[in-house]
Amino acid sequence: MKKHITFFDLNNKNHKILYFKFKNKYEFKFTENERLSFFNDIINDLNSHESWRQSNTIIIPETSNQNLIALASQFSKKIIILSKNSKEKIIDFLHNQAMMKKEKEKILKIIHNFSEIKIANIPGNQRKRFIDCLFSDEINIEQQNKCVFFDDSIFSGYTYKAALSCLERKKVIHDDFILFNYQDVLSEKIITD
Repeated sequence: MKKHITFFDLNNKNHKILYFKFKNKYEFKFTENERLSFFNDIINDLNSHESWRQSNTIIIPETSNQNLIALASQFSKKIIILSKNSKEKIIDFLHNQAMMKKEKEKILKIIHNFSEIKIANIPGNQRKRFIDCLFSDEINIEQQNKCVFFDDSIFSGYTYKAALSCLERKKVIHDDFILFNYQDVLSEKIITD
């Protein structure tokens, strides 16, 4: 049975500060000792899960968060990064979707102005259109790999759904481990203070 594990509830103020530090957002940054302590706590928590211990491949979505990459690199497992499709490929996909002409023109205009496509920058009522096209299917995951999906956060859930859609198309069986989450309906377990 597939698991969704979240470690920190972003409704908790202390967890939100940890999130900002992990993402290097605003004025929040880890000291080196805080970073090492946080990494050690997460490593111990992850290793307490059988599916994590038995996995040999960590799948993470394309990210600019160096802390996520560094944390995933602490394990002696293969790391596969789900790459986003190019803006052109996403535009082609959207051109083929059934939608009203004005709606299509509006969403395509918005995307043309992006240098990088991020779900957070897409109008909320249009995010569902990106689930099947955000991530590239050009990933090589061997069937015998025991995979876990690892991400730093879920907010609206659409990037997460897009990653799951890609993994389903590739028939990858995995459990999901998310560090920070508002959407605890996706989670089996939330570890809190």
